Amino acid sequence: MEKFVRYSLLFDFYGDLLTPKQQQFFEMHYNQDMSLAEIGLEERISPQAVSDLLKRTSKILERYENALRLVQKHQRQSELLEEISQDLKQISMQLQAMHPATSANDCRKHLDKAQGKLKDFFSAL
Repeated sequence: MEKFVRYSLLFDFYGDLLTPKQQQFFEMHYNQDMSLAEIGLEERISPQAVSDLLKRTSKILERYENALRLVQKHQRQSELLEEISQDLKQISMQLQAMHPATSANDCRKHLDKAQGKLKDFFSAL
């Protein structure tokens, strides 16, 4: 996974556990795409100081993920949901091909409803 995307995900899950200054700098660099020099100018510190803070913050976020695995679990749940969704679509298409009458449409409606409930379930986790 690309570094920026990974850190943005980690920040989404664990950002509230950081100090306000860590949150601010991380937001500026990774979400607003500001350079170290731009952040340094705005905050009146050296780019090296910005870099040091971002490195420490990244390590903190990685430690949270290593301990809690929330991002990993979320990604796996998303993968499972997509697999289930594809399976339900396949079942629905097969039923439609086997029984093009209204009973197949009823089955399809129930499968679509189940698919929606599964999405809601995984979204709530």
